[in-house]
Amino acid sequence: KTAGARPCESNPRLRMVPPVAPEAEPAPIAAPIKKRANKRKNPNPVKHCIPKLTFRRLIREIVADNKSDLRLQQEAVEALQEAAEALVAERFQKCSQLAELCHLDTVRSDHWNYVRDSETITAQ
Repeated sequence: KTAGARPCESNPRLRMVPPVAPEAEPAPIAAPIKKRANKRKNPNPVKHCIPKLTFRRLIREIVADNKSDLRLQQEAVEALQEAAEALVAERFQKCSQLAELCHLDTVRSDHWNYVRDSETITAQ
């Protein structure tokens, strides 16, 4: 081993490397104004499981089936999508737990129906 050597920070299993003198940090480069404005507008974009346009089409179809002349804001559709995806994720988690109790590796449709029905009974 080399005197004063340290393991590589990215992978400690790599060979020992001699210490390196720290280099002077370069001056920060100013980001273009356009990128900064975009980050301020939407700092934490949400990654959806359901494509946005598909979900929006579904919402429009449901509203049309109810024969109401509603206009939905973009924020309202996004909130509906987040809530719907959270509900589906929660149900799949419960279905997965049920499949484990049945000593199965795969979630089946009857697990989904059981979870849905048990939530309906609990809500009443």
